[in-house]
Amino acid sequence: MAEMEKQVNTSEFQGKAVVKGVAVARLKVLSTDLTEPLKRYQAGDPETEKHRLHAAIAKCQDELSAIIEKAREAKEEEKANIMEAHFLMLSDPTLTAAAEEKIVAGKSSPAAILEASEETAQMFAAIDDPYLRERAADVRDVGRRVARMILGIRLEFGEDPIIICAMDIEPST
Repeated sequence: MAEMEKQVNTSEFQGKAVVKGVAVARLKVLSTDLTEPLKRYQAGDPETEKHRLHAAIAKCQDELSAIIEKAREAKEEEKANIMEAHFLMLSDPTLTAAAEEKIVAGKSSPAAILEASEETAQMFAAIDDPYLRERAADVRDVGRRVARMILGIRLEFGEDPIIICAMDIEPST
């Protein structure tokens, strides 16, 4: 009987740990890059895209409400507060209106919300106040959350322990 060669794909990752200690678990590599899913997305007419945008925002608000409730029950106040801020950003009519304008101009709903959230994030990033400047990351996170919802991309981690590896771990991850 011939012996089969087993090829193993190995990669080395280096980064900054956010929790001290040693962990052994499955590695989950996350990316905030939505370039490929955006290329594959089949946009509809502007009214359809606006509907998709509003439906995704509503679903994201439902998800955030559940996360907030669970965090409060677990006494994770910092997480609950961050998610409440995200909920408020999702409820901002200015962000929605900016995305809708981009849809009317011919953008798909996921591209529109990403652009609108990036423009808002750049305004936050230009503020002198360090606390408000840090909210730029939250606005980007909110935009990506809505875009992922429209694109059908789910961040699922399962019940087993994992190690998350990413260039940047978003506040809602």
